Amino acid sequence: MAARTKSTKKAAATKTTKGNGKQPAQNGVTRPKAGTSTGRVWELADRITAKTKEHATSAAVLEAFTKEGGNPATGATQYSRWRTFNGVKRETSSAE
Repeated sequence: MAARTKSTKKAAATKTTKGNGKQPAQNGVTRPKAGTSTGRVWELADRITAKTKEHATSAAVLEAFTKEGGNPATGATQYSRWRTFNGVKRETSSAE
């Protein structure tokens, strides 16, 4: 039983190793690879930001991602990671 625990711990340690150093990382977040579902959220956020000249909003990114058939939970999670990676502060709603 002890040997099984050791191999399980070793496998878990291998799985949690972050990337291979080829993807950019900043603010504690590694950018996902292009061509993946998670990477698509980042591409959309980058495109919306470039087009509007302001940081993409979660609503705009989630709308675009779900129109493509993406999972809303993945979109929300990856938008949050994109925001952290880029140092974008949390959105605030303006009370009118």
